[in-house]
Amino acid sequence: MIENIRNYTGLTFVVLVGLFLGFLFLDVGHLKGLGSGKAVIEIDGRTYDGQEYQHLGKSSLDLASGLQMYEFVMSMGGFGGNQEETTESFFVKRMILRDAAEKFGLHPSDEEISDYIRKNRSFSDKDGNFDQTRYSEIVQNGIGRLGMTERDIRDIASDALIAGKLGEILGTGLAVNEKVVAEGSALKRQQVTAQIARIELSPFKDALKPTDDEVKAYWETIQDAFRTEPKRKFTYFVASAQLPETKPVEPKPGDAANPEKPDPTKEDPKILEERQRKQQEFVENFDDMLNELQLKKGENFEELAKKNNFEIKTTELFPASAAPAELSSAIYKSARGGRAVDLLFNMKETSDPFSKISDALQTGENQWLVARLDGEEPSRVKTFEEAREESRAQYIQEKGREAMRKNADEQL
Repeated sequence: MIENIRNYTGLTFVVLVGLFLGFLFLDVGHLKGLGSGKAVIEIDGRTYDGQEYQHLGKSSLDLASGLQMYEFVMSMGGFGGNQEETTESFFVKRMILRDAAEKFGLHPSDEEISDYIRKNRSFSDKDGNFDQTRYSEIVQNGIGRLGMTERDIRDIASDALIAGKLGEILGTGLAVNEKVVAEGSALKRQQVTAQIARIELSPFKDALKPTDDEVKAYWETIQDAFRTEPKRKFTYFVASAQLPETKPVEPKPGDAANPEKPDPTKEDPKILEERQRKQQEFVENFDDMLNELQLKKGENFEELAKKNNFEIKTTELFPASAAPAELSSAIYKSARGGRAVDLLFNMKETSDPFSKISDALQTGENQWLVARLDGEEPSRVKTFEEAREESRAQYIQEKGREAMRKNADEQL
């Protein structure tokens, strides 16, 4: 397969793409900054100015490194060399990655991105759980100095997911023949051609038949990587306002030959007024209930729920990844996104009994969830028996990559 990367400074383009693009290397030349409003670099017909280069390159590299996304940073050439070289490499490879994402149709969903962020250790508490408070502090106070926002965190997470998915699609080691471009070519006239030889990963993995002793020896060196998910148990209820359904305003009487039809775009003002009254009444009653719940430190949890005709439900111990549907509901109109269960797993129990009662979490336009923490099972390192299959799969994946890279080197 022949691919052309046009208008990029550099004499040699060497590509070795592994399962995670971790083997992608690009030799780049020195770039001179030309100011934020002028062209700094042009890749495959698109020109990027200094402001874009700073934001998508230097600032994004600092952010990804700060969030401990080391595997992604390494795959984008963000380590080694001086700062200018690593920034150039990170920027160019990130743009190439995005171009590849378009060609392969790789577009991580919002939920995939949120799940990736929730698993990032930078946002975890000491038990390894997603810490919404810590996340909010980093978003609001920690990344502004880089000129970054929550949107940038999600963009970098999306690119990391794309890198992983692209690696899965390729499933290959890619070796290339180096091509030298004339040194005198101007920036906008340079072209680098890379010849890519596809090597399937699966044969190298299939050839590996590790014994239990080999897998156990491997597991012993990285056993902290295999942990159980923390589990929690809750009793909860969902409070929602019972409002009359809206319907179009009734038409005025007309003659029998030309009866007036209801206008579906105009809602009956009487029903709207009744809905508003009911909604206000519900909010006031619900607020009184929450105050009473707090006054008695949550002891009257079931009593108040039954009094207000809210169905009480109790779960078994479960991990956040397998939460009941109602607890997995998204927080309504939250700028930060996230699910109710993430906040529930972020609750910190103290000597105050009321610490086991959650805030009223809005999960719909007129719907709130209130839960009580009934028990928990902290995360722990898995035994070898529990981690055997995961360890075996990771061993085969890792050793298969090593064999594939060795084979690719031998073909050069």
